[in-house]
Amino acid sequence: MTKPEVLTPAWMESVVLGAGLVTIMLPVSTQLENSAVLAIVFILSWYVQEVLRSKGFEQSSEMKFRPHSCSGLLIGNLLIPMVTSSSLSSSTNQDTPHFNALFQSLVLYVCVLTPLVLLGCVFLKLKPATEYRFHHHLWILGVVGLLAWALLQPGYNVATICIVLVTVSLTVYFFFTRLLYFLPGSFTLGEAVFVSESLTLLTALSASSLMRPITHLFACLQVLTLGCVVTGLAVSPVANRLLKHPYHHPPYGWAYVKLSLYFYLCVASAIILVLLPWLGYFLGQQPLLWGLYFVTATRLRMVLLCVWVVLVMGAVGVILLHQSSSTIVRKYFHILAICIYVPGILYDVDLLYLASAGTVFIFILLEMLRVFRVWPVGGSLHSAFLVFLDDQDSGVAVLTHIYLLLGMAIPVWVYTETIGNSHQGSSLALYSGVLSLGVGDTAASIFGSLYGKIKWPGSKKTVEGTCAAFVSQLLGCYILHCLDPRISPPYGWLDVVWAVGLTSILEAVTTQIDNLVLPIFMYSLLIRL
Repeated sequence: MTKPEVLTPAWMESVVLGAGLVTIMLPVSTQLENSAVLAIVFILSWYVQEVLRSKGFEQSSEMKFRPHSCSGLLIGNLLIPMVTSSSLSSSTNQDTPHFNALFQSLVLYVCVLTPLVLLGCVFLKLKPATEYRFHHHLWILGVVGLLAWALLQPGYNVATICIVLVTVSLTVYFFFTRLLYFLPGSFTLGEAVFVSESLTLLTALSASSLMRPITHLFACLQVLTLGCVVTGLAVSPVANRLLKHPYHHPPYGWAYVKLSLYFYLCVASAIILVLLPWLGYFLGQQPLLWGLYFVTATRLRMVLLCVWVVLVMGAVGVILLHQSSSTIVRKYFHILAICIYVPGILYDVDLLYLASAGTVFIFILLEMLRVFRVWPVGGSLHSAFLVFLDDQDSGVAVLTHIYLLLGMAIPVWVYTETIGNSHQGSSLALYSGVLSLGVGDTAASIFGSLYGKIKWPGSKKTVEGTCAAFVSQLLGCYILHCLDPRISPPYGWLDVVWAVGLTSILEAVTTQIDNLVLPIFMYSLLIRL
């Protein structure tokens, strides 16, 4: 006998998100327009999610989504407005171009447009392209150029606004379709929506920054993140041939080795001809020299960097030594993230900011080598990663480790760009990734797998694991307060208990990759304290 529809994780996830939304909207400091944006996006996303579910969109669509998961459209489309609204209400740096009225308008437009387009695809029975060649991607260069031109205009008339809206729409379409085409089975609908919207908004910010001053760190974040897209486009002609090549295992033929060398040439060309000049334009100096001066500026910075290198080498040793995986072994990397991020937030947020952006670029580049089995390291990377796969790594790409890094880093990036690093280490919001993933998710997984008996409705996760996550995160908050007494919510710890409780329940009921959604959800709640 099937369980009632209201007890499915998707329904419970919607309730938790609604409670989080109300938490953000209730404070007096929240502007009416911000609350209206959140309400509109929530209602529209929930409605479209239910329509898509009733129509069997994910099962009937030619796009391959990650199996055994709910669509997640509501949470995927809601996270960006939640973070934007919370950050704007708490920002002490609202004169920056990163979070101005234009950006708010773009967030609303993108997050309303995406579910409406998906709804139209269902009723009009539109189908995506079944094959993309290299020249099918080049039109995005013209679109981004036109977007940059429009955003840099001193005034916005009707024609300029129309150009911005059209180019932003095409950019969302480009990222969404290419993610699902090149990485089939790697995303749920909500995850693909969140990633494509994030890349689109970052592209718009980068375009608007071409003639406006931005911080060096934000410039590095833009170039390194969007540089992954540039590198992916550069290698796509060779990568498709590598993927179809039959000789992925020794002995390697000369044709396969030659294709691999072409792959490295495309990567080097993208970095040398595009990314380094692009970053040099923002920095006003040679990027590599700037990076060297940055990491050696203080003795503490060099000590932190050396400690992080040792910890990463230890992680590589774990990968090489363990021939089988378990929950405890996988959560070792969450503990490793705690050891890196807590000292970084306490002592040098700027170094952590830059190191996180650079590591994201390296991780994605390594994933390209693994997916396409690029000689000589692709095959070894693939074999090493197979040991640590879980149920959420069912597609072409293995993304959970990249999501773990992003989950830890996004609170640091957003906080630095909105609040500023003058409040270094003084807010629990900075530790959203550490608390929700490093502490809460780890405790829930280990305690739940060892002692869990009572399962959440429609889920493999246990109530005991959720309780362990809740208690461990509160303990983590207390320890952080002991390490830095400035970490003390102005309105008392009851608000922290509420935020931690909602995050713990969301971890239990969501079928999205929690490495990505939990830190962002928790950050949007904690930054309001």
